[in-house]
Amino acid sequence: MNAIEFEAVAQNGVLKIPDEYSEWYNQSLKVILLVDSLKNVAKKSPSTEEIQAFFAAKQVDLQDYKFDREEANAR
Repeated sequence: MNAIEFEAVAQNGVLKIPDEYSEWYNQSLKVILLVDSLKNVAKKSPSTEEIQAFFAAKQVDLQDYKFDREEANAR
């Protein structure tokens, strides 16, 4: 079994084989995917201020809302 190694970014589920490996085009391939965790650093968590600002902008007035337990549990 022959093997090559290259880096690629998946775009819409597609990996492009570099042109230098064109002899691999249209071949039946076995693919093993590895993620370089250093290159895929998660986004930072939002700060407390950002969370508070988000919910402050989404306030809903429930003052006149009447909760009906029977209606909520009706199936």
